[in-house]
Amino acid sequence: MKYETFLRRENLADSTIQNYVWTANYFKAHYPEVNKTNLLSYKEYLMEHYAPSTVNVRILGINKYLQYLGKDQNQDIHLEHILSFVHLPLLSSSDVVQLDQSPFCQPI
Repeated sequence: MKYETFLRRENLADSTIQNYVWTANYFKAHYPEVNKTNLLSYKEYLMEHYAPSTVNVRILGINKYLQYLGKDQNQDIHLEHILSFVHLPLLSSSDVVQLDQSPFCQPI
């Protein structure tokens, strides 16, 4: 069964299928085999060049491809998603606004 057919049987949206197929094709074109080293290398490449949301979509695609290949049960080869953290500056007590004084918290 072709990968695209496998994805269609999973009832995924057309745009998701296109993304996952593109991801699998890109991986196959740039890495000689599916192994942990190549998967981590691909993930590192993604993290250096793309936003976290794009990286996570690509990782979902690769993991679905691993499932298609029957390699998903090997947790050693499964890729974890990345997390995106927003670093906020610490607030001092003078920066804190009481909720009842905030213009955004006024009753309608």
